[in-house]
Amino acid sequence: MEILLPEDAWRATWQSGLSRAAFLVLAFLFTSALLLSDGRRRILLGCFLLVLFWLDFATHAPTQNPGVKSSVYAPGWARAQLNLKPEPRLGGFRVMLLPAALEFLRYNPMPSLEETYLRNRLALRVNCNLLDEVPQIDGFFSLTRVRFAASRPSPTTTPSATSRRCWISWGGASDRPG
Repeated sequence: MEILLPEDAWRATWQSGLSRAAFLVLAFLFTSALLLSDGRRRILLGCFLLVLFWLDFATHAPTQNPGVKSSVYAPGWARAQLNLKPEPRLGGFRVMLLPAALEFLRYNPMPSLEETYLRNRLALRVNCNLLDEVPQIDGFFSLTRVRFAASRPSPTTTPSATSRRCWISWGGASDRPG
């Protein structure tokens, strides 16, 4: 994630505007030459015009989906680095981040995407625990009971007494090693 300072933003803006103007001039030149030509030259100019349009499209904005090396997603990496004792496992111990740690991680990214993701993996944050098969207390894929999921009220209905009891029993779920 790159943060631009105001002077960098202006530089990027005029460079982008200048390159778009160059593409526009080239497109007019190739189109006028295409209209005045015939035969093989017309086909060649048409191909150049298509390549020019493709280059304009491919360079008009920065890459929208930045990438990282595939080694960042190696399963088991964080589990080996952390060496937690007792080791978290399904049906037994789980991990939990303190709210202050979650707040810090959320608003303080590292300089590169790779560093940020590896730090999130070590913190077992944002479902990064799934790659290392480390159960945690919260998250999108946290441990939930079937009975809780089945009895969860829909947003448009008021919870019944039965579903309230299921919420309470789930909230007190055992943390004993199994």
